[in-house]
Amino acid sequence: MKLNLIFAIVLMAITGFFDGLAFGRAPKIWNYQGLTRIIEILKTLSIFGVGLITYIASTFFLYQQGVENALVITLIWFVVTIISLAIISGSFFTLSISDKVIALVAIILVGILYYRGVAK
Repeated sequence: MKLNLIFAIVLMAITGFFDGLAFGRAPKIWNYQGLTRIIEILKTLSIFGVGLITYIASTFFLYQQGVENALVITLIWFVVTIISLAIISGSFFTLSISDKVIALVAIILVGILYYRGVAK
């Protein structure tokens, strides 16, 4: 049972990393032209593909833990992806203290939703 939770967490972290990476790359696609742009689009879609596959796999392990609520799963994904994007882009380190506190509160609130049983 705990192994399912560990798998879910690891897969969700991988999902967030790859989605954050793809979200960071997507706006830069338009800096290119012609074949280079097409290659960059395909690279970005491939990265999103890895994120999608690991997201779906993580939902299986969350389901094994009794988490079937799409809202909660999406909230978990959202928080992990935002953190990943902030770290990958380097913008996390330039955030003000108040923005870092808001981010921490958002993470805590997602945890509270899960704890209160919204995940059931």
